[in-house]
Amino acid sequence: MKQSIMPYKEIQLWLNSITDLTTQHLISVQYATGSRIGELVEYTHKSKETTKGLRYERITEYPEYWQLTFPVFKLRKISYEPCYVSKNEKWLMNILEPLFTQEEYGQVFPFKESKARKLIKKELNKLSQIINIHDQKSNVINKTFSSHNLRATRITHLINPPINMNIIEAQKHVRMKRLDTIREYYNENFEERLDKFK
Repeated sequence: MKQSIMPYKEIQLWLNSITDLTTQHLISVQYATGSRIGELVEYTHKSKETTKGLRYERITEYPEYWQLTFPVFKLRKISYEPCYVSKNEKWLMNILEPLFTQEEYGQVFPFKESKARKLIKKELNKLSQIINIHDQKSNVINKTFSSHNLRATRITHLINPPINMNIIEAQKHVRMKRLDTIREYYNENFEERLDKFK
């Protein structure tokens, strides 16, 4: 089943329109890294273990990109995985660099998943007033776009123009280790794009 994708120009318009700074940073980090909400904020796994999400001390600057390391659950244990945000997207850096360069310690988003979802839902409810989100098939406003669709949106934007990232490199940026996951999220001709970079 194809995912709902927000066009690249429209994601820029939406993120730049968010006036609440915390919410703008939260959604922008989720989009830039292709992360799940539970990786950004305090999250309690079904194993009853709790992670605190993204921390300032796990944000590292390199000449061409920022590295963000997130807590993830694997086999009921907490591990950490890095992802990368290129500095080439100037509009995105204008939003994120003030957050990344803060001299802070501890949680970047010090609240629970339930609050994060409320903040994101509030902004999603404003979408139709700001931009038109088009469904890939019917070309009508898609009212089912959710925060989860930001993962599919990001991987599609990384692979397509104007970014044109190698699929294998895009995997590293958003921590999707299996090509089948990319295939599921990428709405266009995946095999054709994969062949291009072999």
